[in-house]
Amino acid sequence: MMSEYQTVAELLRKAESAACAWRSVEAEEAVKERPQREREPAVARAMHLDTLRGREPALWRQVNDLIATKHPKRCSEAVEFLVDLQDHADRAARQGRIMMETSVAASRSREYAV
Repeated sequence: MMSEYQTVAELLRKAESAACAWRSVEAEEAVKERPQREREPAVARAMHLDTLRGREPALWRQVNDLIATKHPKRCSEAVEFLVDLQDHADRAARQGRIMMETSVAASRSREYAV
């Protein structure tokens, strides 16, 4: 019984063919998974905003307290809360009230800056 030997070139061609097929499968899977990957952050954000419901007054107090510290890092935290509150308001169709409270917070920050 005689065994068949393959040349290095033949082995390299087969390896390249297998690698190409593997890349093609990976690319197809990535295309299929892309919509879910893109939805996941939006779903997580919506869940986070839902946790704000009913906590708005406490969050506004926290924003004002953070601004009052006059520390840049704390003011950045206040901005993050303000963004959350704005997004929550947009979702809850209460944008007018949030805009008014943002103005109050901004005027308070000016008071502290003086």
